[in-house]
Amino acid sequence: MDAIEQAIWNDVEVHECGCWSWWGASGCSIIRLLAELAGNPLPVGTRMYRMPECKMQSACCVNPDHVGTNEEWEARVREKRSR
Repeated sequence: MDAIEQAIWNDVEVHECGCWSWWGASGCSIIRLLAELAGNPLPVGTRMYRMPECKMQSACCVNPDHVGTNEEWEARVREKRSR
C-alpha cells in the first residue's frame, strides 16, 4: 500500500453500526476508491444505491458494502419485508 492509500485509510472512521465515514468528502468516488483498495471493486457504469441495512442512510457513509445495484437493493428490501 502506497503513502496515498495509507493516508486515505487512516482517515476512515469505522462506527459501531458498521458504517464508515471519511473526513475528506463523501460520495461515489471515495466509495469506489475504498472498494478498489479493499480488493472488491464496484461495477463500473452501474448506478449504486444505499442499502437498507446502512444505519446512517446518507452520503456520509462510505462503506462500499453499504451500497449495491438496483437488483441487490430490491432483493434486500424483499428479504427484510419477509421477516
